[in-house]
Amino acid sequence: MTSETSAWPVIRFSPEAADRFRRDFGVTRVQADAMLEEGNAEMAAGWRAYCAVHPGATLRDFAMHQLEETAFEMASEAGVPTVHARRLARNARARAEADRSGRGGDPWPTR
Repeated sequence: MTSETSAWPVIRFSPEAADRFRRDFGVTRVQADAMLEEGNAEMAAGWRAYCAVHPGATLRDFAMHQLEETAFEMASEAGVPTVHARRLARNARARAEADRSGRGGDPWPTR
């Protein structure tokens, strides 16, 4: 694998973000660290599994896959029929992929 796909980039919080995370979730530092460690382990496992099926995948590929799957799960849990939920998820991914510029912009225009 290339260096881009060799390992999951561990997520770390700045001190300010860590404080906000603890306040928002009402947890102690130890609990917050455990939650972050668990999340990192879960994402690393998903990343490794994705790379096993998609050799040469990039983190962006994985992120787009995660976005689509999350959108599908949310729509399904909200009672949207499967066919429509899948279409909504594909559209969410397409909108995110369309914003490749990295300059922000609004990938979901309100017009």
